[in-house]
Amino acid sequence: MSARGLQTLLVSTLTDRGRKDALLRGSATAFDGFDLSDGEIADLLSIRADTLEDFALHAHALFYGEDLLLEEEPLDIRRAGALPVRDIA
Repeated sequence: MSARGLQTLLVSTLTDRGRKDALLRGSATAFDGFDLSDGEIADLLSIRADTLEDFALHAHALFYGEDLLLEEEPLDIRRAGALPVRDIA
């Protein structure tokens, strides 16, 4: 699946609640109107996600081999020293 195709699919779920619900339920009707192979549909249906963001992250990792999934614990920027932080009294 091309990156553009994945983006188009995801954007369509933002404007079509029925498509978004079908996608998160794991229904193949979410892909109606898209030119996808049976293998691509099977791969997309294998993704289990509760949010569109999670679905997008898993789909990206699946198709492009890049794990964009966030760390289990959020980064504490005070410990990382990325930004100066002032305590507000």
